[in-house]
Amino acid sequence: MYKFFDFEDTKTGNVHEEFMTLEEKKAYLKKNKHMREVCGRLHIGDPVRLGVTKVSNSMKEVLNKAKKAHPHGHVNTRGISEI
Repeated sequence: MYKFFDFEDTKTGNVHEEFMTLEEKKAYLKKNKHMREVCGRLHIGDPVRLGVTKVSNSMKEVLNKAKKAHPHGHVNTRGISEI
């Protein structure tokens, strides 16, 4: 699984971000002794809207029922076809 990691160059104090697997991060730190991992921004997002996972059929059903019950509401079923 790929993630974002933040690294600080201990020589210059510059901080940068890399997108890599945990194994790649370990190899990167081993190769670059002057780098250290630091806490950076949190990368939080809705996995469905980001396209990482799909909406389950049961959730599609719940959303479609909610939209039908509240026709003037703001239930977001965009991109979700009825089952």
